[in-house]
Amino acid sequence: INVLNLFDKYLNSVYMEYADGSAYLLYIMEENQEKLVAGSTSHNVSTSAETKSRSTKDVSGKWDEKTVTKLSQTVKLDALVAVDPGSYGYDELLALMKAGKPVKLRYGKKKESLAEGDKSEVGMYVITSLEKNDPANDDSTMSATFENSGAISTEAYSATGGSGAGA
Repeated sequence: INVLNLFDKYLNSVYMEYADGSAYLLYIMEENQEKLVAGSTSHNVSTSAETKSRSTKDVSGKWDEKTVTKLSQTVKLDALVAVDPGSYGYDELLALMKAGKPVKLRYGKKKESLAEGDKSEVGMYVITSLEKNDPANDDSTMSATFENSGAISTEAYSATGGSGAGA
């Protein structure tokens, strides 16, 4: 028995690896290209289900059966207001919001660090909230909320096909 192999297996079972939140970004996809929503400091993705309860005479007790009737997803963003012509900042998001049309988003790992099989959430969203804060002697910040408009898919990156990476 190789003691080093046993010790290595023990260490691998004890120590977990965790996702680094800095590795995940929000992109707006247009015409097979994706542009970064720049200056992000925080993202929050919330997926919810609406349910329907069923109670029948042949099911005894106090427990209802539930079925999912609708799914929804909300993406929230906090960011510094970036002025970068190659990305989306406050002015660009405001123009999209005023247009009132859904935009295609990808939320996942940074484009530069995608590896085979990395997953991203991709779909159409509407901008339902956009706020800008311009304090004295400090950085301008913004926050935005995107709500899904239709189905959201989880796509795996493929170096050959580029799925989920806007390649």
